[in-house]
Amino acid sequence: MKKMRKLLAVLLTFVMVMGLGVTALADEVTYTLTIKNTKTGHTYEVYQIFTGDISGVEDHYVLANVKYGKNYGTEGELVPEEELKAIKDADTFAQTVVVTGEAFKTVPSADGNTEIKGLPAGYYLVKESTESITGHDAYTKHILQVVGDTTIKVKSAVPIVIKKVKEDDKNVGGNTDPNLSGYDVGDGYNDVADYDIGESVPFKLIGTLPDRYDDYKAYTYIFHDTLSDGLDFIEGSVKVYVDNSNGESDIDELKDITASFTIDETNGKLTIACDDLKAIENSTIVSTSKIVVTYDALLTEKAVIGLDGNENEVYLEFSNNPNLNGDGTPNDSTGNTEKDKVIVFTYELDVTKIDAELKEENEVPLEGAEFILLNEKQDKVAVVENGKLVKWVEYKEGAGSTLVSGADGKFIIAGLDDGTYYLKETKAPTGYNLLADPIKVAISATTTNIQSWDGVAANALTALTIKVDDGEAVNGALDTGIVATKVKNNAGTVLPETGGIGTTIFYIVGAILVIGAAVILITRRRMDAK
Repeated sequence: MKKMRKLLAVLLTFVMVMGLGVTALADEVTYTLTIKNTKTGHTYEVYQIFTGDISGVEDHYVLANVKYGKNYGTEGELVPEEELKAIKDADTFAQTVVVTGEAFKTVPSADGNTEIKGLPAGYYLVKESTESITGHDAYTKHILQVVGDTTIKVKSAVPIVIKKVKEDDKNVGGNTDPNLSGYDVGDGYNDVADYDIGESVPFKLIGTLPDRYDDYKAYTYIFHDTLSDGLDFIEGSVKVYVDNSNGESDIDELKDITASFTIDETNGKLTIACDDLKAIENSTIVSTSKIVVTYDALLTEKAVIGLDGNENEVYLEFSNNPNLNGDGTPNDSTGNTEKDKVIVFTYELDVTKIDAELKEENEVPLEGAEFILLNEKQDKVAVVENGKLVKWVEYKEGAGSTLVSGADGKFIIAGLDDGTYYLKETKAPTGYNLLADPIKVAISATTTNIQSWDGVAANALTALTIKVDDGEAVNGALDTGIVATKVKNNAGTVLPETGGIGTTIFYIVGAILVIGAAVILITRRRMDAK
C-alpha cells in the first residue's frame, strides 16, 4: 500500500471587494470566506498569492493593480501582465503554485461550516495543514471566483466502499445501505447470512468515486478484502463491473471491466487492483459511477460455529491528490477508506441416543446406534468428517456418512445452516427396535438481516432454537451455536436362547402335545375296531 503524502490539494479562491459607488478599496476592508460541509479535527491554512484594488461595477468587479502577496513572489511588487496571462488557467496554476513563508491565516475547522475572516481583496490559496490530514482524507481542489463575503461547498473528496453477503433463504430488510443512499445492492444481499459448511457464499463489494474524479489525470483504485479462516476464496469467481444505473440493472447487463484489474489472493487476503481507472478504454466511468465486484468463497471446516461467526471486511485504497507533480506527471499519493464488514454464521446439532423406558434421572445412553442425516427434501445425504459437515451428496444406498453414537450416546454434526433436516436411523443399538420413521429436526436461527449492521455479533444473531417432529421449540446455546436433542429407543422382544429355561418349557409343552395326540389316535382306533 502506497504511503500517503499528507497534503491537501488546492482550494484556490479569488476574493473580490464590493465597492459601494467607489473604484478603489481601502486596505482595512476585509471579507469572510465560509466553507460548508467541513468537519472538526482539521486546520485550514490560508496563503496570500496576490493583492490588488477592486474596480468595476456590481457583478462585474475585477482586480486591478495586481501585486504579489505575502506568500508568493516579491511582496508588494506589481505582477507583470505576461505572468497574469500565463496563469489564466486557474486549474493548472492551482496544481503547480509553490507558496513561501508562514500562512497568512490559520483557522481550525468547525463541524458543518468553517469561516475564514479578515481577507483583503486578492487571490488566496486555502488548504488543510499536513498535520490534520488522516489516512481516510483526500486532497480537494476548488477553483472559484468569489465576490465579497462568499460561501462555498466542499464536495466529497473521497470514495466509500461497502461489503455485502447474500442470504439465500431468509427475507432481507431493504435493498439500500444508508451509506450509499438510493443504490440497490441486489436481492438477498445484506450484512448478515448463515450457511452450511461446504456451501458457496456469494459476496459483493460496491465502491464509489469522488465528486472531483474529473480533476484527476490518473486514478488508482484497489479493493483490499479480508476473508476469515473459515472461508476459502474460489479462484476465478471475481468479476468487476461499472454500474451507472444506481443498482437498477441486472449484474449481467453491466459493463465488465474485470480484465483491467489484477487479482491476487494470499492467505485470505484478496486484492483486486486497477492502477488507473482513467486508462480503461470505453469504460464509461464518471464521478457518479459505482465499481462493483462479485466473488464467491467456500465455507470450510475451519468455520467458527456460533455467535463469534465468520467476519469479513473490505477497505478501498484510492488516489487522493489530483494535483500534478512538478514535472507534470500525476501524483501517486493514495489514501484508504474506512473498513466495512459482514458476518456469516453456521450452527451445530448434538444428538444423544437414550433408552425410552427409563426416567430422566435414570437416563441410560445407548452406544452403537447408526444414523444418516438427510436434507429437507430427503434427496441428499450429509458427508460428515470428524463431526463436521463436509458436503451434501445424492441420497442413494451407501452414500453419505454413517453417524454412530458413542459410549455417551452422542454424535454431532457441526456446520449446519438454519433449516429443516431428517435423522434416519439405519441400525438400532443391540436389543432395541429400529425407529420406523426419520426424525424431523428444524434448526431456527433468528438473524438480523439488514443493511446497517453495527458490527456487534450479538446484534446479528439474537436467538437459536430447535424443534423435533414439530414439537415445542427448545432454546439452543447462542454463544456456541449448539442445538441439542435426545432420540429415544424402545427395547425389542428377544427370543430365549438355546439351553435356557425358555427352551425347556418348549420341550415340555411339545412332549405333552405329542403324548396327547397319541392318546387320541389310539382311542379312535379302538372305537373303530368295535
